[in-house]
Order: sequence, then structure tokens, then C-alpha cells
Amino acid sequence: MATVTESTFTDENSESTSRPLGCTLADLQDDLGNLPEERIIANPAPGTAIEEDLLRFDDENLFCELIDGVLMRKTVGLCESYLTFVLGGIIAEFVQRNNLGIATGTDGPYRLMPGNVRYPDIAYAS
Repeated sequence: MATVTESTFTDENSESTSRPLGCTLADLQDDLGNLPEERIIANPAPGTAIEEDLLRFDDENLFCELIDGVLMRKTVGLCESYLTFVLGGIIAEFVQRNNLGIATGTDGPYRLMPGNVRYPDIAYAS
């Protein structure tokens, strides 16, 4: 299940994430958990994306997540799909058997906080 951690570049006077003057793309990449640069969307500029931008990408089947105003491409592939299928079945069965809530797949976005929308491969909600 995907998680979001608080940005190391938060401005105390603002609710939105701001990055200091001179912040590099390497700083941004590090702030996002050292994700490969090929997953960071450059347009809209990192840090400026909003939920409407995410929806526009979804309409074009360019699967992304919104993390602190940065659009990140989702990884897709056979291995990821197989692992999600196997683990999702195990988690869903356990959750249902124990009446713990629901397990969901990647088709349902989760708004974790303003400016952070994730599409976890597998999620659990109680």
C-alpha cells in the first residue's frame, strides 16, 4: 500500500509545499523518495500540479499520482500486475473473512490530503 510522507521542504507560513530558492531536481527526487526521474512529469512544472491536472492525465490514460503538487507516472508491467493480483487476493480474502472493511485495487484513487492523490495497487480501508 502506498504511503505519503511529509515533504522535507515545507514552508511554515503556507499550507502548500514550497521548495527553497536553488532547489534542484535532485533535491525534488530525493524528497519524493528517490523515484527515478523518468517518472517525474515536467509539465505542469513539479510542485504546481493540481487535481485537475491529474484528471486530465487520467483522461489520456497516462496513469499518474499527485504527490505534493508533483505528477508522478505509475509503473505498470507484467511483474507488477502479477504481484498485485496474488497479494490482492490474499488481502481481500483476509479482510472479508474477518469483516475488517474493504480491500480495493488500483482503479480507485485515494485523496490523502489536498494535493496528494494516490492510486495504490492494493489498499485496505476499514
